[in-house]
Amino acid sequence: MGHGIDFGEELAVNHRHIRQAAAAAPGHPGRLCAELRQHTELMRRHVLPALAANVDGGTQIAAADESLIDRIQAEVGGAGPCEIPRLAPLLDEIEVQLRWEDRVLLPLLEAATTWLVLEDLADHARLARQRVTCEPA
Repeated sequence: MGHGIDFGEELAVNHRHIRQAAAAAPGHPGRLCAELRQHTELMRRHVLPALAANVDGGTQIAAADESLIDRIQAEVGGAGPCEIPRLAPLLDEIEVQLRWEDRVLLPLLEAATTWLVLEDLADHARLARQRVTCEPA
């Protein structure tokens, strides 16, 4: 598909949307839930498998990240109305995850994969962002 924007830039846009939704979450958690559901799906279906397939020790790194993604996903639940009973701890976990993606995951992928893999991940990140259709609560 390729649109001239790399995975790092697409990931940064997704992170910005998540942080904006997190800032609005105390009064309107629906958007945050939608952003997180799409982001965790992106990570599970595309990014972590690319990490496992292309980075030495990537399988173990991906498995470790799954536990934090599991905790975040447990807080926002599946499809349907969004209620976040423990917002403050969730916001902390989200920030830990986003920083890890910026500081560890992205550099590992950029160093170990081809531009084709990164372009494919960029396309998936862009599509995940476009699929966020949940209206703010």
